[in-house]
Amino acid sequence: MLGRSCTNVNGIKLGGLDETPLSGAYLIADVRKPGFDGAVTYNATTNERYSVQTGGFDVKTYAVGLRNSYDGTLHTNGNLYATDNGPNGGFGDQALGCDASGPAKGTKDELLLLTPGSYHGHPNRNRARTDPRQCNYFKPSAPASPGYTPTLADLKKSSMNGVVEYLGNHWCGALKHDLLISKFTGQNSAGETLRAQLGGGGTSVTALTTVAPFSGLLMAPAPSGALVACQPQKNKVIIYEPVMPAPPAGAPPAVAALTPHRGPAGGGNTVTIGGSNFGAAPTATLGGAPCTGVTDVAADGSSFMCTVPAGTPGGLVKAVVTRGGDGAASGVTPGNGDYWYMTV
Repeated sequence: MLGRSCTNVNGIKLGGLDETPLSGAYLIADVRKPGFDGAVTYNATTNERYSVQTGGFDVKTYAVGLRNSYDGTLHTNGNLYATDNGPNGGFGDQALGCDASGPAKGTKDELLLLTPGSYHGHPNRNRARTDPRQCNYFKPSAPASPGYTPTLADLKKSSMNGVVEYLGNHWCGALKHDLLISKFTGQNSAGETLRAQLGGGGTSVTALTTVAPFSGLLMAPAPSGALVACQPQKNKVIIYEPVMPAPPAGAPPAVAALTPHRGPAGGGNTVTIGGSNFGAAPTATLGGAPCTGVTDVAADGSSFMCTVPAGTPGGLVKAVVTRGGDGAASGVTPGNGDYWYMTV
């Protein structure tokens, strides 16, 4: 992409290519549709600005105007969030409307709330032939205007790539449902991880703070409540491990997290439940329904696997673990839920 530019510029460092009908966007594709048409083709590949999609019509844009979105996450509040890398100065001009361009300045990265048809400021003059708002560039600090969805949070930093909803129950749930955003780390940098606290039903960021002076390129949750992240330029994998006091022997079971945290409404998939004091023969329920076929119980009682029961499409339910032997059960977990039944 042209760093928020849509024109060919001599000496451009990123290839000198215009956007295509499906570039600079989040796409949606109903792969379960009978006769799904996903073979995307264009009528031309040498003049991208005027190319037309000729195949793969079941692949469509969902949200547009993104420059280089490295990661996105579907939150349990139903919203889709994404990080987007801002343009680098000297990597091409910026669009000043449908036909004019001018020198571009670099900007830092942003956190976006993506909605159907939303436009986030990176021009695409190919699509602008039928959607003129996509001629115009908007920097992260720009206010809302007709057709433009403003930045949810100006991250004021570069290379902020990974984003994940934290669903662990540590720290009495203080971080649960917040977004964690990780900065790419080079060979000589430790990185940084930000916490975005959401408000307004997930439509605003009420606070943006640094929670760790290190990070990885992307983050993946673990059933212990930890996060696993990669640092490719250092050939390392790091773990964000919650520091918590050891639970007393004989204390009731405590649920830390579930992975994966979502699955089909019909159930039947396998989930790993992590925590403490589960004992040698634990059982579990999700939303009151038994999670059956318990296997792989950890010797220290910190995790096990089970088969997810069917649930209500869209339902977000809580997990309860009961310890075999004395029948002690875990307390009510914080937040809105631990496992999400999808509508498929």
